[in-house]
Amino acid sequence: MNKEMNKLRSKVTKYDMICGLFMSLLIGTVLNRKIAIAFLLGISIAAVNYIVSVYAISKWLERKSYRVLITTTLRIFFVTICAVPFIYNFELIAAYLIGFTSHFIVLGYCIISKEGK
Repeated sequence: MNKEMNKLRSKVTKYDMICGLFMSLLIGTVLNRKIAIAFLLGISIAAVNYIVSVYAISKWLERKSYRVLITTTLRIFFVTICAVPFIYNFELIAAYLIGFTSHFIVLGYCIISKEGK
């Protein structure tokens, strides 16, 4: 992996965890603990998904390997399986999805503000 990609990956992961912990603490005090845990799980799963994606693409994309396709499929299944325990509770699935989506807000912030370079 090149130096810039490593730096961006570490910044995004750090900001994801800071944002996730802060927001889940806020959600836990305002709403309840289950919703906070679902939010934290969503942003954590998104961060792990991002790390695996960066690693797989940087390692296997140059070889034009089928491994990128397999890894992408497995990542999608992993995200879906982690959401299954919340599927019958709208508040929990919404908190999980908001947490997962907030990773992309953090990623956009890191890219736009040039923090990753």
